[in-house]
Amino acid sequence: MPSSFCLFFVEIFPVGDRKGYTYMKHYIHLFFIILLLLYLVSCGEETVDPFEDITLTVQQELTLATNAPPPAAGAFLPDALREMLKEREITVSYAEPLSVTALGQQTAYLCLRAPNGDTRMLSVPYQGIYDTIPPTVTGLRDRSALCGEGVMLRDGIQVIDNCLGEVTLTVDGSSVDNTRQGVYEVIYTAVDAAGNTATFTSPVYIYEVAVTEAQLMEKIDPLLDRIITEGMSKEEICRGIYATVQASLYYVADADKSDWMRAAYTSLFVTGSGDCFSYFAAAKALLHRAGIEYIEIQRSEGYTQDTHYWLLVNIAEPGQAARWYYFDPTELRNDDYNHSGCLLTAEQVGAYNRVRPHFYQHDTSSLPPICEQVITPTPELGY
Repeated sequence: MPSSFCLFFVEIFPVGDRKGYTYMKHYIHLFFIILLLLYLVSCGEETVDPFEDITLTVQQELTLATNAPPPAAGAFLPDALREMLKEREITVSYAEPLSVTALGQQTAYLCLRAPNGDTRMLSVPYQGIYDTIPPTVTGLRDRSALCGEGVMLRDGIQVIDNCLGEVTLTVDGSSVDNTRQGVYEVIYTAVDAAGNTATFTSPVYIYEVAVTEAQLMEKIDPLLDRIITEGMSKEEICRGIYATVQASLYYVADADKSDWMRAAYTSLFVTGSGDCFSYFAAAKALLHRAGIEYIEIQRSEGYTQDTHYWLLVNIAEPGQAARWYYFDPTELRNDDYNHSGCLLTAEQVGAYNRVRPHFYQHDTSSLPPICEQVITPTPELGY
């Protein structure tokens, strides 16, 4: 105990003063209790393991370019592990110099250091190669906006490379003039750590105003005149619309979904391309103008990462009972199947769900009864 503390009590409570002696004894007890508590707390803090609940393993197969500068040590760790270490302020460095130029199977030795000084060592195997493969850019799609609106050129864009290391992405949108209607080209350039370069382009459509129904139908009418002839049944009209949409569009992974009329106009009369929403919008415009009754359907959320759009159409003639069939104008083909999505029964749609899980997953509670008679054979699905 500091001498000044003792002198304080001696001065206030002279020796021989029983009352002062008793008070001083209580203060001394309290002082040592506080010291004990502080000691226990500090001990408790020291026993916390900063690596608790962290699995220090790397299961992914890693490749390192021998013709590139060494990446940061954290690049050898999975994203989730790297984020967890960052939250706990645990740094990652090389425990031994990396053999950057060595080809074949190698090992990177990493040191993980916590703020309290605790360390863990981690060895990560990797394959050293001479890298000549350029990176790839995903998420490229047609983008559109009205005059005066901004365009998010990097939205949804990701860069993927075959080797560890930083990849630089440059987006050149200098040609885009959002004050004038037109089609503009955006250039995406990706460069990996080894200097391999890849360049991709993607269009941006700038419109003066939103597409109105009158503008759309003015374009749709001549198209319908080539589809519909006198005496055609509603079933034949639907098949003609399906064939026209299929022949007019080619599939791209992602397109503008902000407005169905603009999607129909753009896909049919500007780009000739689109995703499932574009096919859906184009068919919807034609069906609407042809007087075919339809119901819009969208895939239920939570089953897949993306969504899908299609329709239900009634091909009954006047005076007949309703005849509802599924109508999906999007291309349904790959190496294993190639069949029509035009006028399908519920059984056929269900069979397709077994080929592509949850593809047609949707809420049927509010839909009318679907016809059971197969009028579009799909032998790949057993119907």
